Amino acid sequence: MPSTVFSGPVSFGLVSFPIRVLAATESHGVAFRQVHLADTGRLRTRKVCEIGERELFQDEISKGYETAKGLEPLTAARSGGACTSPGVREFNPGVQARRRDVGP
Repeated sequence: MPSTVFSGPVSFGLVSFPIRVLAATESHGVAFRQVHLADTGRLRTRKVCEIGERELFQDEISKGYETAKGLEPLTAARSGGACTSPGVREFNPGVQARRRDVGP
């Protein structure tokens, strides 16, 4: 028998309904997959490099952005640091500026 999570009344204006909410005991979700119509084989997505024409592993893949020169990859430190991009300066809020360095 499932356990009761909540038991009490729900009111809508002058009308009140007693309710009891029970914990779910099993999953009723449906997982949809892409399948080939001819033989019902499951379709998979493979990540292939356009230039090298070979399948890549997850650790070889990075995010990037397009510029006028082409694609520029974002590089992230292996230690889990923030992504950096060429031409982006770093801002460190822990360092205070000297008074003479700040303009009026």
